[in-house]
Amino acid sequence: MPKLPPRSANPQEILKRAVTLHQAGKLPDAVNLYRAVLKSHPKAPVPLTYCGAALLDMKKIFDATQMLLAAVQADPKNADAHAYLGNAYQMAGKLPAARESYAKALEIRPDNPNAQNNFGVLLQRLGENADAAAAFRKATELEPRYAQAFNNLAQALVTLGDTDEAIHAAEKAIQLQPGYADAQNTLGSALSKAGRHAEAIVAYRAALDIDPQLPGAHDNLAVSSIIEGQPEDALAACDVVLAQTPWNVTALATKVVALSEAGQTDALNALQDLDTHVQAHMVDPGADFTDIDAFNAALVDHVCNHPTLTYELDGHATRKGKHTGELLTEPMGPFARFRELIEDGVAAYRSQLDLSSDHPVCANAPDRWQLTAWSVVLEEEGHQLPHIHETGWLSGVYYPKLPAEIGQSPDNPSGWIEFGQPQELYNARTLPPLRLIKPKEGMMVLFPSYFFHRTVPTGSRDMRVSIAFDVMPQA
Repeated sequence: MPKLPPRSANPQEILKRAVTLHQAGKLPDAVNLYRAVLKSHPKAPVPLTYCGAALLDMKKIFDATQMLLAAVQADPKNADAHAYLGNAYQMAGKLPAARESYAKALEIRPDNPNAQNNFGVLLQRLGENADAAAAFRKATELEPRYAQAFNNLAQALVTLGDTDEAIHAAEKAIQLQPGYADAQNTLGSALSKAGRHAEAIVAYRAALDIDPQLPGAHDNLAVSSIIEGQPEDALAACDVVLAQTPWNVTALATKVVALSEAGQTDALNALQDLDTHVQAHMVDPGADFTDIDAFNAALVDHVCNHPTLTYELDGHATRKGKHTGELLTEPMGPFARFRELIEDGVAAYRSQLDLSSDHPVCANAPDRWQLTAWSVVLEEEGHQLPHIHETGWLSGVYYPKLPAEIGQSPDNPSGWIEFGQPQELYNARTLPPLRLIKPKEGMMVLFPSYFFHRTVPTGSRDMRVSIAFDVMPQA
C-alpha cells in the first residue's frame, strides 16, 4: 500500500499517481489516493468519477454508485460518470435506472464506444436485440478494434437469425483478439444456427482449448454433437459440465437426449424416471374457500386481471397465448393460499426422496428454497412447445381452468401435458420415453426442472389457464 501523501501535496500529482495505480490494476491503492484528493476537494468530478469506476471494478457496487451519483451531481454534463453509473445500476440489476444513465451519457457524448457497447448489453438483457445490435454496431464503428463489441454484435445477430453477419462479426472479434474464447463460442453458435454443425464443433473445441471452463461452451458442444450423430461426444461434454455443477438443468436435459441417441436405455431410464419423479395430486383449497371451484375462480380472476399479463413474449415456449409476470408478490389475494399449497407439495415430494442416493434429483435436493410463479393463458390453438425450467430444482403446474373439449384418452391427448419429448433443436433421431398426464381442474403436477415438457394443442377456443412455478435452491 502506498504511503498517503502529506496534506500539502499537489492534488493533481496525487490524482496522477492514483490513475497510474488504477491502470496497473492496483485498485485498493488507487481508491485510497482518490479518497485523499476528495478530502480536500470533495466535489471534484474527476476523482469522484475515477474513484467510482475503481470501486466498480472491485465489485463494491453500493459504494461505487454513491460515488458516481456524487460525480453527476457535481457535474451533470460528465458523460463518463453517467456511463459508469449505468454500469453500476446494470450490475445491481436496476435496469430502468441503468437505461436512463446510459441514455444521458450518450446524449452528452454519443461517440463513446464503451457506453454504446454497455448500453447494448443492457438492451440484450431487456430482450431488445435489434436495438442492442444497433448499439454494438455503433461501438464497432467508433472503435474498429473493439473485439468485445464485435463479439456482442455477433451474439445479438444470432438471436435475430442473421447468421451470415453474425459469423462475420465473430470472426472479426477472433481476428482482433486471437485468444478470445467467448468469441470462438459465439462463432460456434452462429455456425450452429446456420446449420453448419460440424464447423460449429470445431469452434466450440477451439473455445474450450483456450478456456476449458468457459460457461456454455460444453453445453453447445453437446447439442451440436447430438445433431452430428456423435452422442458419445455429447455425453462427455455433459459430464464435464455436471462434474463442475452437478445441478445444471441444461446439461441434465441434454444428457437425457444424448443417452437416448446412444441407445443407453438403462442409464436413460434411471436419469429420467418419469413414473417416479413426475407426481400429480389434487389440492385442498383450505377453509377460506367454499370449495375447489371457488378457489379456482379466484385464481383465474386474479390472473386475468393481473397488470403483467402480456401476449406471447419472445423467447418463451408459449404459442398463441399470454403470460403473466411474478404472481407471488403483493397484493397476492388467493395466491397467498396457493403459495402454501406449493410449499406443502414440495415438502411432501422431498420427503419421499432417498436423499442418500446419487441420483441428481436426490443428491441436489435443497434444504431451503425460494419460489417463483407465473401463469399461462391459452386460447384457440394455444399450446406450449417442449421446454425446461433452467433456474429450478423442481417445477410444477397447476390447473384452475381447462377447456371442455380436452382429450379423454392417450389416443386423443389434446390439452394434456406430455413429458419427455426434447426440443426440436436437437434434431433427435430417437424418441426418449414419454409420459402423458390428463390435467384436471384442481390438479398440481410436480417434476424435476430438467424434464422436457409440453402442452398438446387442444384445438379448442375455450380459455385454458395454468399456473407454473419453480422451486429454486437457496444458499
